[in-house]
Amino acid sequence: MKIDSKKLYTFVKKTTLNGAIETCVIRGSNEGLKINVRNGNAIAVYGLLKDVKDEITLPIKSSTILLNILNAFNDKITIEVKGNMLKIFNEFREAEIVLSSEEFIENELKEKVPFEYSGDVSVQSSILKQALKNKEIIKGDTLVVEVKNNVLSILTGKVNFDKMIEKTKVDYADCTNELGAISFDVINVLEGLVKLSMKTDYPIKIVESDEEKNIQYFIAPLEVNKDEK
Repeated sequence: MKIDSKKLYTFVKKTTLNGAIETCVIRGSNEGLKINVRNGNAIAVYGLLKDVKDEITLPIKSSTILLNILNAFNDKITIEVKGNMLKIFNEFREAEIVLSSEEFIENELKEKVPFEYSGDVSVQSSILKQALKNKEIIKGDTLVVEVKNNVLSILTGKVNFDKMIEKTKVDYADCTNELGAISFDVINVLEGLVKLSMKTDYPIKIVESDEEKNIQYFIAPLEVNKDEK
């Protein structure tokens, strides 16, 4: 398989949440290159790199090591599998990674999650990233994502205590969810325009898509006492 190293690096980074999800299986077919993976029961990620059509199966035991190796390359690379070794090379550099066995990768998603939504809303990922910065400013713990009267707000902090809120106008039904620390890894890898789908106390769906890739994230909300917000 031949592929641009930075394109594959970006795809692996976004689907493994920059290595926060350590193991995965990269599967290539005529549908494209896929990584479908979960982080416990809190996050599900479905990633598709559209223009890669090679038949390949790569059970990765350390996405962090793979990312570090890919980041050391520039331009086109060739990927070959011999036995349990993954060879990545071009005319200037060569690396080998020991692959896992598929049966030892327990977090691969082989079916779609059964969640349904009524439409979506497009927002810039920068509003989510700024909400994370706000959390650091006031030393908050969570993000409360709410749509009310066609305004999307992302609050960190608590009522009657230190808090900061990001807001943007949307056309979407009222709903609210609270996201904990495990969701922050998703926000950190988002770029550009994303689509959000939400219901109250229901996993939030975030889709980042362009002509090269489509990545869907499903993030479970925290179970909290709403009187404490």
